[in-house]
Amino acid sequence: MSAKFPKWSLLRTVGNLTAVRLTVLIPLVGYLIIFNENVVKYLDLAKEFAGISNQHFASGISPKLLLIYFGLCALAAGSAIFSIWCPAEVKHYGTSAAYVGGDGHNIGDFAFEPIETRLRNSANYTKEYQRIRDRYEPKLLSIDYTIEQKREDMVEAKVQINNGILHLYFAYLDNSHPIPRLLTAIFFAIGFIALAVPSAQVFLKVTQLLISSV
Repeated sequence: MSAKFPKWSLLRTVGNLTAVRLTVLIPLVGYLIIFNENVVKYLDLAKEFAGISNQHFASGISPKLLLIYFGLCALAAGSAIFSIWCPAEVKHYGTSAAYVGGDGHNIGDFAFEPIETRLRNSANYTKEYQRIRDRYEPKLLSIDYTIEQKREDMVEAKVQINNGILHLYFAYLDNSHPIPRLLTAIFFAIGFIALAVPSAQVFLKVTQLLISSV
């Protein structure tokens, strides 16, 4: 089920945007700016949204402004979840090839131990982990093997195994924390939809004005 949720590597295209990261300030700043002078009118605004009364609509906050504000708040919520839960490796590199090329040479045997432990204990990745080991571990069965050949094969096998494990580990990280991934995707979608509505309305009005002026 979690594999059906958007991966972190997909969400990072939005989560790493500077403009989206800055939206974490919107809930506080927006509240101070938008609602500070309208606290008394808040109940009327709530009634309008509930469909009870529209007579004070003109004195309340602009619906477009509210839509933009709540859209930015949704982006802020998604950005906060992304910042907390998205693994640093995925957030920084984005692809397994970039991760292996960037950090692969710097990860020693000691650092590999917790990585392999996670993969072995993962229900979704333990079989693939074992397949990598079975494929690349040298089968030193020939009686003609020299010590030098054995050493070369072991070094080559270790490189191949480590690369395969790191690619698999990136996939493991990319699919980790399914619920935060889903929430991040939902908040990003709500935010962009809420921001798109006022933009679409403005576009339609401008288009109508241009058509009527022709």
